[in-house]
Amino acid sequence: MDVTTCDGRAHGTGFLVGQQLLLTNEHVIDGWTELLVELGEDGQAGTARGTVVGLDSRQDLAVIRLDHRVGGHVFTFMEGRPAVGLDVAAIGFPKDQPMSLTRGTISGTGRSIDTYSDLIQTDLALNPGNSGGPLLTAEGNVVGVAVAVRKDSEGIAFGVSSDDAAKRARDWSGRTTALGQAHCSQVPTADRTAPSSGFATPTATPTAPRSTAADSTGSCDRTLATYPILRQGSSGSEVRALQCFLNDAGLGHVVVDGQYGPQTRAAVARLKSASERPVSHSGRVNNVMWVALISRSLGPAWLREGDSGPAVRTLQRALRAAGAGIVVDGEFGPQTRAIVRTFQGVNGLISDGVVGDQTLFALKSGAVLRSAN
Repeated sequence: MDVTTCDGRAHGTGFLVGQQLLLTNEHVIDGWTELLVELGEDGQAGTARGTVVGLDSRQDLAVIRLDHRVGGHVFTFMEGRPAVGLDVAAIGFPKDQPMSLTRGTISGTGRSIDTYSDLIQTDLALNPGNSGGPLLTAEGNVVGVAVAVRKDSEGIAFGVSSDDAAKRARDWSGRTTALGQAHCSQVPTADRTAPSSGFATPTATPTAPRSTAADSTGSCDRTLATYPILRQGSSGSEVRALQCFLNDAGLGHVVVDGQYGPQTRAAVARLKSASERPVSHSGRVNNVMWVALISRSLGPAWLREGDSGPAVRTLQRALRAAGAGIVVDGEFGPQTRAIVRTFQGVNGLISDGVVGDQTLFALKSGAVLRSAN
């Protein structure tokens, strides 16, 4: 699959879940302006244009509707949780190579990394370009969708479970409205030199131009009514807030001018490279990125009902970015405690309303209450 974005092209893998529907990872198509799907080896089975109609940034899944029905193999999903030790295979296009197959076993289930949960762990050898490809049983059923690898280890890879993937495919099968499409003044034609899908290894980070203190400390209003999706070319007060948070987090001396240009994108890339989540190639800032960025300013001190001050205000901003309708007043009152408990429950934590080590870790990892579509 060839993905054109505002600043280059990327490649990833997907698979048919209907004669006009294809499933892949959200990070593969992030920032898309145009999608070209090649069926089979080098498009020998035909090509089709595509439109993204379903997005789940929390589980890193996307569904693409093709512009016509195709005759390729439609995959079916395995029901239930796979057994540890089950033999599996992955097919995809690693590092822009021809379609390849690699074999391995299921190492574990119910795994969590960063903001992902209920993942399948496998020892399959996965590489950039495998993103969005199916993990298959010997019978050819999809047991998972390749999503991430541990950057500091070998033989540790993860997939979204077939139950989650099948549910998204069913829920989105009737949609026709395009989602997440970027609009650019000029779409480049040259391929990028960075790894194709940014599967789990961070792409090369541009060097951000240094600026003077006067340049980088423009007026900042960090409390926004909403924390919207931003990408290169965005402008306004939301971008100004983003730039202030980037400076707060020590990710670069970013000029606070309200323009999302190359310098801001370089700082965003530094935040992305610190995460185990697959690195988005478009520089898009969604709710996951907002929460992780805002929360970087939180120290190690626990927060609980009765506390007040700047740390509580930062917590409330992060929770608002995560999807909560919360008042940002710097006072940890009953409303904040209730929302913290909801956040903890959604993310599999003990719902005690106290922002301790695990809740702080979840926030700094970009955990959210609901996904951005």
